[in-house]
Amino acid sequence: LVLLLSLPPASMAFMLGPSTSATSFSASPLSSSASSKLPEMSKLRSSTVRPSPLTTKARVAPTIHGRHCRSFGRSCDEEVRKLLRSGRISSLIGQMSAKPAETSVEGATTVTTTQPVQKWREGQFWQWKTMRVRYASVNPEGKKNPILLIHGFGASIEHWRDNVEQLAADRPVYAIDLLGFGFSEQPDVPTGFNVWGGHVWAAQICDFIKEVILPASFSKQVILAGNSLGGYSAMLAAGLGSAEGIGGLVLVNSAGPLAEDGNVEPYAGLPQDSILSEMDAPAPPYTLVDRVQELIKRMISFGGFLLTREARIASTLALVYTDDKSRIDDDLVDLIKRPALQPNAFEVFFQTTIGGRGGKRYVTVNTLSNFVEARKIPTLLLWGENDPWITKSRADRTLQLMPSAEYIGLKAGHCPHDEVPQLFNEKLLGWLTAKSM
Repeated sequence: LVLLLSLPPASMAFMLGPSTSATSFSASPLSSSASSKLPEMSKLRSSTVRPSPLTTKARVAPTIHGRHCRSFGRSCDEEVRKLLRSGRISSLIGQMSAKPAETSVEGATTVTTTQPVQKWREGQFWQWKTMRVRYASVNPEGKKNPILLIHGFGASIEHWRDNVEQLAADRPVYAIDLLGFGFSEQPDVPTGFNVWGGHVWAAQICDFIKEVILPASFSKQVILAGNSLGGYSAMLAAGLGSAEGIGGLVLVNSAGPLAEDGNVEPYAGLPQDSILSEMDAPAPPYTLVDRVQELIKRMISFGGFLLTREARIASTLALVYTDDKSRIDDDLVDLIKRPALQPNAFEVFFQTTIGGRGGKRYVTVNTLSNFVEARKIPTLLLWGENDPWITKSRADRTLQLMPSAEYIGLKAGHCPHDEVPQLFNEKLLGWLTAKSM
């Protein structure tokens, strides 16, 4: 365990390969940031960080593990919760992972920001299948096509901090926290579903468009723009969800398994409108081997989640903010850190990475590209060309799969919307204008 915890952030690449990921999609490099837990847990009580918008205690439902691992006595996940909520853990963490005097990495030192936080970042809540989902909206009365911004793994609506207001000059702009991330609810298993996976986020996006955006908007065609996991979720929604209301797709260093990487399509031959429901098929019964494997995975995953230093967030961001490291400021580190302090953050992290029992619940980018093309949804790849994780070669392959798609490259890494926000906004709005959207 000590050896595993000593590995560098790049060792979290297990979340980038569909052959090992529980939900079998290529996740954002921010996934390792999302697992970065503040070492000094007692600070949560002293309100030294901005409190969560969620003021009510999250409902704690029994997990799959908790229901089936009674042979181990008290369930491991219950122990995890007790540790997370115990004030005593702060002294242990203080000894094992002392907070550095300042957050710095080679070539990049976080800078203190004095700008006032935009009001929209507080968000508001939408009740979805009894679960609270945070979202933000700016200029909902705008006459042009609304934009829905969808963050990557471990991020939140606030990662669009320098995009929302600029894009909303003459159109509605919405940003949403995917279920399990940001300050949306973090259930063990989402209400109305059997397992975690991309199908959950695709359904969330489609229902949000139908229930929130369209009733308030003058234009009834929504542009989906997603980064990393958010891009893959947007492709699932556009390709497999209800086509009603989706008028454009913008993929920002989008994740997702490619068939060329050895990923066999699990749902080949199924009708297009049945794939999302098939992705939510109940998990197979637990075996003794499953129980032992999950216990080991929980121990490893919890150790990494709990003991990772705060500085690890900045060092991971420095890997993927390749061209302008001045953007790695205190605000960015904080907006990644705070959601990981929520009571059930570990359980969601575990279930959506190495802990899920659903098997290979993915649809390849190859298949999704065919579906999006068939629906004639205008598509733009707005790509940070220096991304070391989801490289330009993936964009090139996606363009081959989607002949009608267009491409704009930016000198940035994995998160071009935040690394070069002004240029990103300019290029996105220019494309929408050229397409009369």
